[in-house]
Amino acid sequence: PTLQAYASVGRGMETPTLNEVAYRPGGQSGLNTGLAASSHETVELGLRGRHGHAGWSLAVFETRTERELTVLSNTGGRATFQNAGRTRRNGLELSGDAQWGALTASGALTLLNARYRDGFLTCDSTPCAAPTASVAPGTRLPGVASQRVWAELAWQMAPAWVWTVDMLHSGKVPVNDLNTDHAAGYTVWGSSLRWTQRWQAWSAQAFVRWDNLQDRRYVGSVIVNESNRRYFEPGAGRSVSAGLTLSRTF
Repeated sequence: PTLQAYASVGRGMETPTLNEVAYRPGGQSGLNTGLAASSHETVELGLRGRHGHAGWSLAVFETRTERELTVLSNTGGRATFQNAGRTRRNGLELSGDAQWGALTASGALTLLNARYRDGFLTCDSTPCAAPTASVAPGTRLPGVASQRVWAELAWQMAPAWVWTVDMLHSGKVPVNDLNTDHAAGYTVWGSSLRWTQRWQAWSAQAFVRWDNLQDRRYVGSVIVNESNRRYFEPGAGRSVSAGLTLSRTF
């Protein structure tokens, strides 16, 4: 058996993108030159181990950000941004895999607590010449799920064939800075059949994949702080995809 421990500390910054500076607040013309770059510090501690045909990894982390870039208003695809002050993201990530003969199980769990540390003002309606809605310290960051789970079971049916079944679960997601509404959590299942073959310098891979097997209706993504409260974008229904790759090594 093997066991490793590690620690990392990092600092970074994020400058506003062209999309974030494209519109000024209040419908004014010109670029949003008042946006400042955000900066962050991250600390991560972790353990990883392996014993025989099984392995695991555990990490705990915290990121503190200054001048967080957030959506101020979002109307008709026109999004304006502001610096909201300090935020904190802390949580853990746990993953593992194990093999029993022709079966391989893999999984990952993420728990994330992402919150504003400072209070600030935001827009809560349209039109919004100036932000008036108060966001309290400790409010959850919108667009971020607090838990996420993924698991997969793979069966090596034959040397060239692998069949998999997988599951993805996401917790509920706040859709605005005020946390007055949320996208519900969901669980979706998928499956795939993969084929791999090699002939000397040539190799071929093919797959067929089925997603959202139960054809569940769920919110796949959100439009943060959408001024008309049209926050929710549907996830894809049941679908099938296939692909083929042929390659040669020189």
